[in-house]
Amino acid sequence: MPRPEWPGADPGHLAGRRRRSAIRRWANGVVAEHGRAVADVMGLEPARVLVVVSRRPGIAVTGGRVIRLHEPWFAEHPDDAGCVVHELSHAYLLPRERSERTLWLIEGLADLVRNRLGLGADGSPSRVEPGAALCGYQPSAHFLAWVEEQSPGTVVALSHRLREGAYDPSRFTVDGRGLDDLVRDYEAAHA
Repeated sequence: MPRPEWPGADPGHLAGRRRRSAIRRWANGVVAEHGRAVADVMGLEPARVLVVVSRRPGIAVTGGRVIRLHEPWFAEHPDDAGCVVHELSHAYLLPRERSERTLWLIEGLADLVRNRLGLGADGSPSRVEPGAALCGYQPSAHFLAWVEEQSPGTVVALSHRLREGAYDPSRFTVDGRGLDDLVRDYEAAHA
């Protein structure tokens, strides 16, 4: 996807509106281009989403099927399709529970999708940091990729459990190993 160009940083209201509209069109193009692949990684069906561009703080946030992008961030980072894909993952997943016990998995899955589509954040090496596998985002994405290598289909199963509200970390097992054992094995394999 070519790097988009937004209307200039003119402080005028009309320029801001045009810039938000251009960012929204670009983001909708990212959704159209990558939506099927995002859903496939998680074993879900694509859904209609609404992209909103505003000046609200926070680079991007998703609530339900609404993805809200921060205009100043995307004005300065006009090719951050990985961020849109990350948020699109949340919109498709629609986890029933967002809590301390699920947040690592929700954010890890979204970054795993971003990585699988080749849109990973620059500077996010796959090196393993002890104790970080369950912290979310890239560390969890790398852990989940390793788990998927050990047992293909795990990512899809986890996505479905999150969506159905049936995820239970005490029942997270792969080849008879619980979550703590998997983390230990993952860290040992990458020491």
